[in-house]
Amino acid sequence: MSRRFERGYGILFGIHAGGLIRLIGLVLMVITPPLILSRVGLNPLYALLVSTFYILASVALALITMRMTSVGSFRIYYTTVLVIMIESIVIDSVMSIIEGKPVVMAGALAALAPLSLMVSLLKDPVGSRSTIGYLTDLALLLVIVIIIQLPVYLIIGALTHDTISMPRVLLLDLVLFIISILIMLSMIIIHKVKGTLYYLKMFGAFIYTMITGDGSFMEFHLLRSSKDSDVRIHVIHVIGDNGNDSFIVVPYIHAGPLSHVGGADLIPILVKVAKSMKTRLVYLHGVGGHEVDPASYDDTINVVNSIRQAMIKLRSSNHTEVIRAKPIMNVESGDIRLMVLPIANGKNLVLVSRIRKSMDDIPSYVYNSVAEELGDEVNRFIIVDSQNSFSSDNSWSDDDVRDLINGLRKVLNTPDVEGELRLSVIHIPRSKVPGSFMEIGDNGIYVLLMNFNNTSSALVVIDGNNIKPDLADEIRRRLGEVGYLAEVVTTDNHQYTGFFGKVGYHVVGDWVSKDDLIRLILDAVNNPKIPVVKVSYTEASSRIRVVGSDGFYGMVKAASSAVSLTPILASLLFIAPIALSIIATYIIL
Repeated sequence: MSRRFERGYGILFGIHAGGLIRLIGLVLMVITPPLILSRVGLNPLYALLVSTFYILASVALALITMRMTSVGSFRIYYTTVLVIMIESIVIDSVMSIIEGKPVVMAGALAALAPLSLMVSLLKDPVGSRSTIGYLTDLALLLVIVIIIQLPVYLIIGALTHDTISMPRVLLLDLVLFIISILIMLSMIIIHKVKGTLYYLKMFGAFIYTMITGDGSFMEFHLLRSSKDSDVRIHVIHVIGDNGNDSFIVVPYIHAGPLSHVGGADLIPILVKVAKSMKTRLVYLHGVGGHEVDPASYDDTINVVNSIRQAMIKLRSSNHTEVIRAKPIMNVESGDIRLMVLPIANGKNLVLVSRIRKSMDDIPSYVYNSVAEELGDEVNRFIIVDSQNSFSSDNSWSDDDVRDLINGLRKVLNTPDVEGELRLSVIHIPRSKVPGSFMEIGDNGIYVLLMNFNNTSSALVVIDGNNIKPDLADEIRRRLGEVGYLAEVVTTDNHQYTGFFGKVGYHVVGDWVSKDDLIRLILDAVNNPKIPVVKVSYTEASSRIRVVGSDGFYGMVKAASSAVSLTPILASLLFIAPIALSIIATYIIL
């Protein structure tokens, strides 16, 4: 995933640290009103009642917005409403001090724009509503806030025996409502001018997906820019000495873009397929970035069906114990590190890693450049994106592409060797890895121990979305100490990427217990039996709709634009309401 896209994604799509926002919001609601209102002469007990009102009002607003949209998790609505209420408390506190009397919910009225925008986007994930629809939601929220607000003023007036002019309160509400309309229109105009309004609508589909687990609306947008593509799928069948079999699957697609959307369910579905066939399936990430994300769930199912058919075909095909292929070896070329593993007659897995940069996707254009240089010889290889080093720079320069080509040439220039292939496939379920939730997917961890031509290797395959470089280095080092030429890869699983309520992008090593993970891997390779296996290989294909370069880079452009708009939008959503509300309240009350 492009780091530039991730930064934009964080602004455009990310709703982060929901639990922290809820905690801060509740603390501010409990502490701030009593402190401020006590300063303006309100009895501390009455001030505490106002605090309770803020909490109840925020819950009521969250429940009402859930009712308005007919979808949802209370946490997302409460988090969003709390952002509005925190801003309201700031405005109300400042105005209470200036006026010397309690001011309640003035800030909420001025800050309705983001709340009503969220409601509108959730009610229309496809993004076909007009601006009038947005304003209608805003007006409805205005009525709701006033219904909540006015009784509080009446109660405070009765308790303090102060005269509160209700006509002035209503006039202030009207002015603040107009301010909120102007803020919303300004946001829409800015997005139109910047050309990102379409992606603002896509945001609604994203939020809907994260709340309901239904990616169909997000896929509606992806399909608009999708293109047809014939994707290659490499499938290897391995039969051990006890008759147990395993499959190694390397599709040249990208299992993304986001949780519940497009190809993100590919690996979990394949895990279920393997269980139904009473076999084990090792998934490796082949060539391709987000431009070859399946654009819909249906396209993902087409890929799964092609893989299942290939698996059934291989079970009844001819297998061989003796293969002729390139030997097990490591090759370095510039910033590229290759691990080469023989896997079938005339076929080698080539695991591509980076030495300095982040290893995160081999874009289609990179592979096309390699294929153009190497010609048919590139078909000797099943190229795997190791996805094993997460850092800020995952770019591919011309020099990087040249390094990859030169490294593959070194492999081609190495003579083939013939011999028995020994392979042990060891599975470590995710449930055995402490702290693995959101980092390791349904397929857990596989360790492939191989011996060919008197050289032993260990390939650790973690079903995750990249890995901390220091953790990958430590695993390689520890396996090297016990005699293995080792490599660590992840599957680039997007099963949890963008999952609401979390940061949305966890790499292996963020939370997982590193010591336990390394211990489990070392236990798996302790005095193993590596049997001679029989293997068979086939290449399948599936014609599907993929996101495409235009669709993906359009998202990148929009996300990058969103980053540049952040100061302006932050000013509109927070600074402008606070400043204008203070001025309006000072003039009217």
